[in-house]
Amino acid sequence: MFGDGLSKRGALLEQSYAYETDRRLIEAARAESAKHAELEAIREATHISDQQLLTELINCGVRADSLHVLMLVPLVHVAWSNGHIERAERLAILEAAAQDGILADSPGYEVLKGWLTRRPDVHLIKTWKDYVAAVRLFVSPEMFNSLQVITVVRAWKIAESAGGLLGFLKVSRAEQAAIKELNAAFIE
Repeated sequence: MFGDGLSKRGALLEQSYAYETDRRLIEAARAESAKHAELEAIREATHISDQQLLTELINCGVRADSLHVLMLVPLVHVAWSNGHIERAERLAILEAAAQDGILADSPGYEVLKGWLTRRPDVHLIKTWKDYVAAVRLFVSPEMFNSLQVITVVRAWKIAESAGGLLGFLKVSRAEQAAIKELNAAFIE
């Protein structure tokens, strides 16, 4: 009798373990399927076929429905270049997002809020640079130059928004270096 109860418990533990293992495998398969679907959606939206770049975009929090938030990466990069974001920079970035049509209840806005709350990993700017290099292949040189000018002008506006010290040094050396780095991404 004691042995029978023990074998029943053993069978229940085996079933429980098998169930938990199956559940984890199913969840992993769903996550992989969702990642693949998102990858395909981004590929379709951008016409970029570089699997590694697409994966990097997903790993940075970018989704097909928040792809347009990539245009804000340079602004976030400049704002964080001093090690923190000033209130005026945050407001200027949120204003730029609104002008870009990023609504407060959109997935892109959620991604942006995360970038404004905690400094993004350096991998984000590298991914953005890779994205710029890929975009170059799909747009005319005129369009690419226009994108460069718009990006750099917007970055300067963010840098200048903090105001500097007593009206002097409106743009710090770190911000200047960040803008130079952004500009170089279009030249390389």
